Amino acid sequence: MQITTFLKTAALTLPLLFGAALAQTTVTIKHDEGTTVVPKNPKRVVVISEEMLDIAFALKLNVIGVGSPRILPTDVTSAGKVNIKNLDKTFFQFGNIQNVTYVGNWMTPNMETLLALKPDLIIRLYWQGLGEYQKLSQIAPTVSFSTDRPDGWKSAMTELSKLGGKEARAKQFLNDYDRKVKAAKAQLQKAGVFKKYSKFMVICSFASGTDYLYTGNRVANVMRSLGFTYNFPEGIKDDGGLVGVYALSKETLLKVPADTLVISVPFTNGVEDTIASIKPSQDLLKQSKGHLVNYIYPAYSPWLGPNTDRQMVQDLTSAILQSVK
Repeated sequence: MQITTFLKTAALTLPLLFGAALAQTTVTIKHDEGTTVVPKNPKRVVVISEEMLDIAFALKLNVIGVGSPRILPTDVTSAGKVNIKNLDKTFFQFGNIQNVTYVGNWMTPNMETLLALKPDLIIRLYWQGLGEYQKLSQIAPTVSFSTDRPDGWKSAMTELSKLGGKEARAKQFLNDYDRKVKAAKAQLQKAGVFKKYSKFMVICSFASGTDYLYTGNRVANVMRSLGFTYNFPEGIKDDGGLVGVYALSKETLLKVPADTLVISVPFTNGVEDTIASIKPSQDLLKQSKGHLVNYIYPAYSPWLGPNTDRQMVQDLTSAILQSVK
């Protein structure tokens, strides 16, 4: 009788204990492709895209593999390990990337390499229409985050901070970012920048001669946080700060008004940045009434991210102040 009672009690209790144990070792992450249960303390994380890698660096996750559109074949050893030269001058200064395994391009990662790594979590950047999610999920729990939103990387970082109990670290980082933005605003205000230039545009020029207006997550998000208002050219509607890319005519470059800062960001593969390659576009912008400010991303940088944007707040503010002296 006692044995029977014990077995019945065990049958009722063990599932509860198992569920409690599972809850202590896993966490549910909400992301742009669903809701996924992942290890609470992942030890073998693969990150696909620099935008997500920037968040992983900020949260100090243990990254063993990276997928990237910016890492070149010459940056990878014969053993498939990332080997970046002059790390301290690149985006990779923000985290440990040496000897991390390269898993291929962010859109089409190498599945065999991923399988061999045996990751316990995959984090990737999400774009609408991006495939391979099911294949990745068969290798390891996979979470995908878009940065095509007004808050850019912040909501993704907050959600991922559930990993390893990093919530306090994420909050501290966000508070520090806000403090740096506030200090930069004060510098610009003191220098009288807003009185003369209350608006801005971000123009990305290619060596091929084409020019694009970037309205969302390429410098524009930082300029908005600093207190500037986007100046949309005639024919382009305000997109609410979401990611927008619009082709520009040469006539538009000449018509920038006097109250507008033009942040010129040369297109780059993240390694070779040069203003000289876009000289024709620069010459046209200099003929306009707007005020030209050049900004060059550090090598390998994502378009945005916690470390990238925090550094940009400082560097872009300095560039603006220097240019208006």
